[in-house]
Amino acid sequence: MAAPARKRGRKARPPINVVRSWIWEVFTPQLDHLRYELEVLGKTLSFQPHSGTFERLLPLRDALQRDEQHVFNDLRGDLPEYDRLVDRHDTALDSLRTRADALFVALTKSDAFRACFHSALSELRAEGSEHLPSPQDETTWLAYIAADVVNDLPPDLPARYSDFELWNRAADRFKNAAPSSLRQQLSAERNRFGATAREAHQELFALRKGLSRKYDVPVAPILGRAVESALD
Repeated sequence: MAAPARKRGRKARPPINVVRSWIWEVFTPQLDHLRYELEVLGKTLSFQPHSGTFERLLPLRDALQRDEQHVFNDLRGDLPEYDRLVDRHDTALDSLRTRADALFVALTKSDAFRACFHSALSELRAEGSEHLPSPQDETTWLAYIAADVVNDLPPDLPARYSDFELWNRAADRFKNAAPSSLRQQLSAERNRFGATAREAHQELFALRKGLSRKYDVPVAPILGRAVESALD
């Protein structure tokens, strides 16, 4: 007689407290962050010249608080669909950062960009502007202006930024002095990342909704005080 077929083991159903932690401590804050990223993208990449990274566009783990990151670490590997959306988002973000850094480095090494920078400085000095760098600070300011080009800022920097007058005077000239191919590549990568972040938000929203219904877990914890006041 043939041996009976071996039954395939079922994957253990996660305890409800684990699902709560996924929903409350990972999915909900990450959904908020993805919405924020999409808002930021319409204004700036938030590229930082001193670090070569983005201030406000973050890998999804970094969008969480430290305690929430521990839950994220435990969650990885349990939900393949979640792992896929995280990997897609973070890979697209890294590609965007690579393009942004390539343009930034090219600008800081470009003689044409440096000449444009000094020309605009000379104009403002001739007008007696008080918001300009000392000679020893010019290299730092060149990096500020290069980052402004990477971020594709409009010429309306507020006065709290040290380079506001210089950028607002010559933003178009600075952008025109940048390598057009690198700017186009960065723009295309920015659009791709925006589409990826939008898809990640949609997929994460659906995943949270499905788990919330399956396990009867609200998408946000209900505070005891709110429950008591409702019963009063």
